[in-house]
Amino acid sequence: MNTDGGGEDITTDGIVKNFTRGVDGFRWGAYTDFVLRLVKAVGKWLMVLSLCGAVGLQWAALQSIAWAGMLLNYSRGGSVSMAIEKTFDGRHPCPLCNAINKAQQEGGKKPEMQLTAKIDMDLPRYAALLIPPLFDFSWPVFAPDGCGYSPEPSVPPPRAA
Repeated sequence: MNTDGGGEDITTDGIVKNFTRGVDGFRWGAYTDFVLRLVKAVGKWLMVLSLCGAVGLQWAALQSIAWAGMLLNYSRGGSVSMAIEKTFDGRHPCPLCNAINKAQQEGGKKPEMQLTAKIDMDLPRYAALLIPPLFDFSWPVFAPDGCGYSPEPSVPPPRAA
């Protein structure tokens, strides 16, 4: 492996392995690589979070957090089995559970659209006026070798005597 003096490491087949070093000696290629990988990872996580929000997984996550908090609160004053029973029986909801239920009910309501007129998707039919062509037109025929215009001969070529 030889170096051409410009700060790049070049292999025998000419592929650059490291990017040029800056004036301060910092390898900008490694930094750029890190930033690109970071942006790609952040993009993937944003996509996952947006898909989770689209299918409504935020309510399931909040409900799980509410249940965990209820289990902790109810287990302080009694046994674990009684805390589990109070948490999941539905008669003892916490304020977070009430807020989640209210938000789910409000989010599920969609305003109804009133249809005022029927949309007619049919195109009107008009009588077609057919006009015969004014002159006979035929497309030019090109020679098979592609050298240019070659009209078809009107008479056969003469025969050799």
